[in-house]
Amino acid sequence: METQILDNNDFGNKKEESMRNNIDRANYTIYAYSFIFILSIIVLIINVYSISSPSNADSVLFIKDIILGFNLLVFVVAFILFLMWFRRAYKNIQIIGYETKHTDGWAVGGFFLPFKGLYYPYNIMTEIWQKMKLTAEGNGIKHYLKGGIHGWWWFFWLMSFIGYYFSFKMEMRGELENFTTVIPTFGDVFLNIIDVLDALFTVLVVKSLRDTEKELREHGGF
Repeated sequence: METQILDNNDFGNKKEESMRNNIDRANYTIYAYSFIFILSIIVLIINVYSISSPSNADSVLFIKDIILGFNLLVFVVAFILFLMWFRRAYKNIQIIGYETKHTDGWAVGGFFLPFKGLYYPYNIMTEIWQKMKLTAEGNGIKHYLKGGIHGWWWFFWLMSFIGYYFSFKMEMRGELENFTTVIPTFGDVFLNIIDVLDALFTVLVVKSLRDTEKELREHGGF
């Protein structure tokens, strides 16, 4: 498929199909995942402390349990916000004139497909990333889409999903005790680190695309 790059005249002709404002949704997503990032660091510190000082673990583990419960609620809200932003971001590259491999609905549905959910969201994010970058570069507009940040985002998202999936399966088989009654393990610490990196790269990806959208709106006539 030939990639289309819009020139300055195309920007002017597209005003009746202006890109939908996705900046507010990006901001809400960034705030939510920044909060998850902070909570994940706190849990990581608690787990490391509990491993290094098991005799004092009981004094902090109840705090971790409260944070984990709250973090789950925040994650659900953050993920919904992300999906809303993600779908509109995919729709926007269609609006500005690009053909895409999927409809914008798959930006949400792709996360919930068996097996295909392992690569659909990454493919869609790659389309958004590359086509926003091409549009900015083709019109001499500054952008923030450097390197393969979106690849690392998906890597840590998959690592987190797989880690918690197997942890849950082990607990259901009785191979792990209830997580509220045991000293954290190095496996817990590993998952904590993955959570921190997952939240961090989610923020970086959304922020990069948000800032590029701002430049396109300010200098490209969107």
